[in-house]
Amino acid sequence: MRLRTPRLPSPHVADPGRTVLRRALRVAVVLTAAFLLLRYGVGSTAATTFGAFSAFALLVFADFGGPLRRRFLAYAVASVVGLGVVAFGQVVSGSLPVAVIAAFGVGFVVSYSAMLRGYVAAAGPALQLGFVIPVTLQQPIAELPQFLLGWAVGSAMATVGAVVLWPVNRRSQLRRQAARACRSLATVVRARWAAAPAGTADRDVVEEGLTELDAAVAGVDQQYAGKPFRPAGATVHERALMQLVDELHRLKTFLHWALRGRADTPAAADPPSTAADAELATDTAALLERAAASLDGRPELPDVAGLAAARSRHRDRTEAWVAGAMGPQTTTAPGAVVDRLAAAYPLRVTSMLSTLVADRVAVSLGGRPMLDGADSLPVPGAAEILRAQLSLRSPWLRNALRAGLGLALAMAVALLSGVQHGFWVVLGTLSVLRFDVLGTGRTAVQAISGTALGFGLGTLGILLVGDHDVALLIALPVTAFAAAYAPAAISFTIGQAGFTLFVIVLFGLMDYPPQLNTGVVRFVDIVLGAAVSLVVGMLLWPRGVAGQLRASMARGLRASDSYLRAAFDGLLGRQPSPDDDVRRTATAAVAQATETFDLALMQRGPGLQHADDWARMATTASHVVTAADLITATRQLGWAPAGVPGAAAALAAGADDVDGLLQEAAAVLAGAAPPDPVDAPDRTALPNRAAPPDQGAVPDGASRTIRSAVVAALRDDTGAGTGDERRRARAVVGAIWARDWLAHLAWLGEHCVARARLLATEDVGEDRRPTPPVPQPAPPAGRSPGA
Repeated sequence: MRLRTPRLPSPHVADPGRTVLRRALRVAVVLTAAFLLLRYGVGSTAATTFGAFSAFALLVFADFGGPLRRRFLAYAVASVVGLGVVAFGQVVSGSLPVAVIAAFGVGFVVSYSAMLRGYVAAAGPALQLGFVIPVTLQQPIAELPQFLLGWAVGSAMATVGAVVLWPVNRRSQLRRQAARACRSLATVVRARWAAAPAGTADRDVVEEGLTELDAAVAGVDQQYAGKPFRPAGATVHERALMQLVDELHRLKTFLHWALRGRADTPAAADPPSTAADAELATDTAALLERAAASLDGRPELPDVAGLAAARSRHRDRTEAWVAGAMGPQTTTAPGAVVDRLAAAYPLRVTSMLSTLVADRVAVSLGGRPMLDGADSLPVPGAAEILRAQLSLRSPWLRNALRAGLGLALAMAVALLSGVQHGFWVVLGTLSVLRFDVLGTGRTAVQAISGTALGFGLGTLGILLVGDHDVALLIALPVTAFAAAYAPAAISFTIGQAGFTLFVIVLFGLMDYPPQLNTGVVRFVDIVLGAAVSLVVGMLLWPRGVAGQLRASMARGLRASDSYLRAAFDGLLGRQPSPDDDVRRTATAAVAQATETFDLALMQRGPGLQHADDWARMATTASHVVTAADLITATRQLGWAPAGVPGAAAALAAGADDVDGLLQEAAAVLAGAAPPDPVDAPDRTALPNRAAPPDQGAVPDGASRTIRSAVVAALRDDTGAGTGDERRRARAVVGAIWARDWLAHLAWLGEHCVARARLLATEDVGEDRRPTPPVPQPAPPAGRSPGA
């Protein structure tokens, strides 16, 4: 019998595209160069400390992405702002109470402003370090010039190194995936509606296009989902890119229903396109292809004016055709009119959403918004994004309070205890503190374990190297590389070990010869910092973000449903169009639900197993807001179904059904209506592709009533020859398209209820199983153009 040699577990290295490897190599080169210049050229220990840590912080903590020019400007601005932060830290360091209060403010501001993501979120941790070090060093104000010199040299070298040494444009990867999605959308639109007025859609090409669209949007999500430093709200360009991701998700959701899940239009019986439909589809596909080309780097930006004009022509031709088909003398069967309007509805919505996609592409690439008036899409500014989360229900405000308190307590412990290198206490707290107490506890164990491992290896290294400074100089870039590479590519524990080795070597060189107690000090400080983070985690919202997820999502569904109901009441003439307050309340609630999900996705560890289901719930709430925007715009265009006798009551009944579905889903999530476990559907019954055949339609009775009312309106010759045909035609169009909106929303609502029943049976705060990357929910919609 042969015994097998046991294999030690090897750490998994996750570094797609070698992004982390490039960053670690930059750190090794730049930090070593800054150290040599300041330590042996300038000869200042204080300047060397700030130079080394500023280079490390900017290249590792910030690591700005995007095109080289924007990246250079981001590093330059962060470097200059950092000088002011260092000076501020040195000024407040003379008074313990002032330093602690300032620490709370800095921690709160950095954490709260991170909701803007992008460059703002990336710069925050690096600038925070620039505040912590001068406060905890407790040096006289006369040392400030050396501090500023070190920060200036280190940050300047980091700025140059970031754009010269192995740069990678992560943002371009996001744009490439978005371009792929635009091209697949163009393929679907051409195959379904632009093929030929006399023929039917090429179902094989449509299915291939939808499959490619799914893969492309998944690629977008890989670059975007759950990323704290993704583009979001700091600049117009970032907000446009955020909205582009939003609209791609919206188009995907809508086309899945329109081409795979419509119960009233089976896929095998797609009606032929009209000449007007084919023209609009061709223009839509062409604009999507131009948007894809722009995202791929072509200088010409997409121009939405042509498609906007095509949509106006399509609206006029559709209304004229319906008006010509009215009255008893027409040769066009009323049923054919209904079928053709139903077939045109998804094309109208697709063309409108494609217009938004192209406009977002143009603005994200530096162009100016091209939509205005009825076609405008307001994007919330940075101030509005920040104001929307000023509530104790907001996960961002809660997280900012936790971060501020953690930084303040750690600062107090570091200053009162008088420990050596007190900034390690503060950094330990910041690195360990998570969204909930369980995650904080796990991270604390990992940090202490990693520090102990690094301490052991560092002590062994010092014993072997002794006072050979050349050996330490050789070890500096190696340990700097390990400290930058291990946390992202291997694990947090190994990263802590690497960083401990790095600081032992760094301080051994600055305070030569190296001392064995450096590792001991580092270990004690990390234990203190971890203890502070655990205290804060237990004091403030110990369940973290995941514990808020159900209640926040329920509020978002209820508020979006209230806005939708007000929009339908306005369309049916029951009340004026919904006022801005109703919409503002809905968008704020959906924003909080979306942000809660996003932070819960970052939290992950304490439990977000079925993140895909939560993502779709958040997308549904956002999609309902968009639908309410479009329905409101439909009334403004004159497509009011109240002009079709008998249709309004049936449409109101359909709206009641949608309202009931969304309210039921919200009640189940909030715990007001516990689901019957026997009735809870299996998750496999909720495919991404389509609803089951009996889902997603207005109830048969209401649908037949609407169809009968429209047929009667088409046959009615009252007012014939008086010029009133166009108004009556708009009413017919409005009735059919309102019915189709209800069918789409019912499809979403039924899926929403089914997912709510599943999610309500699982403890979000306790499940700890890992989750794969999932689609990112679309951010709350702005007011969208009319269909």
